[in-house]
This record gives sequence, C-alpha cells and structure tokens, in this order.
Amino acid sequence: MLLPIIEMLLVSDREAQLERENFFSELEKIPLREQEAEAMVTDKSSSQR
Repeated sequence: MLLPIIEMLLVSDREAQLERENFFSELEKIPLREQEAEAMVTDKSSSQR
C-alpha cells in the first residue's frame, strides 16, 4: 500500500533535483553572459576610437 506513495515521492524528489540542477546551471551561465555583454561594449567603444 505504501509503495506507490513512496515511488511518487521519489519521482517528485528526482524532478525537484533536476529543476534545482537546471536552476544552478542557469545561475552559473549568468556571469558568462555579463562578461560577454561587457566584452561587446568594450569592443564597440574601442572600435569607435
């Protein structure tokens, strides 16, 4: 009787774990995007000189 409930909890826990991993991987990409944006800005300002 308890097995289906436990399996449901395990599945939902695994999905939550995947969502957390996706979230953290997105967070790790943010500094890279900021660096790229800064690089683009410096490229534009240096090419205008």
